Amino acid sequence: NYKESMEIYQQVFKKDSTRHWANQMTMQQLYFLGREEEAQEYATVLDSLVLYADLDATRYYHRIGFMLSLRGDKERAQWYFDKQIENSLESIRNEDLVAFEKWVYYDLSAVYAFLGEKEKAYEYLEEYNTKKFESALMITLFREDPLFNRIREEERFQRIFNEIQSKYQQQHDKLQDYLDEEGII
Repeated sequence: NYKESMEIYQQVFKKDSTRHWANQMTMQQLYFLGREEEAQEYATVLDSLVLYADLDATRYYHRIGFMLSLRGDKERAQWYFDKQIENSLESIRNEDLVAFEKWVYYDLSAVYAFLGEKEKAYEYLEEYNTKKFESALMITLFREDPLFNRIREEERFQRIFNEIQSKYQQQHDKLQDYLDEEGII
């Protein structure tokens, strides 16, 4: 539930104002709820923090870029997309956790899809799809992430998404069977 998630993120930020990722998640939830004007306010705050407080938004530069592109600030949005690409490629080179978990491949794919660079989007989406497991959160993101709007209905995207959904469902069913057998649930 986006509204409940957003409220939790807002509570996290109120308790610790250094947790800027909570602002990013609130911005994203507001957008998903159709409250774009409020989401834009969060984008403005995050943009200011990046510019003036040296906020490291490594995991969500592209989310800020998306919001800025909606308001027509194409040049500033492109800076964020470029920064996301740069940081994601660095994560891959460094073989850090977000690269190991394949999240940067999702991010790269989403950015390139939004920018209309389909082949690069699919290249990184195919690499993301090499994951052995998937989370419910990512299934939701694949369904609703506006960065994928340009390719979401394409057969190739749908094939990859169906494979990812299948992995998720298989692991979910396997875990459910185990929990049932053990009498845990």
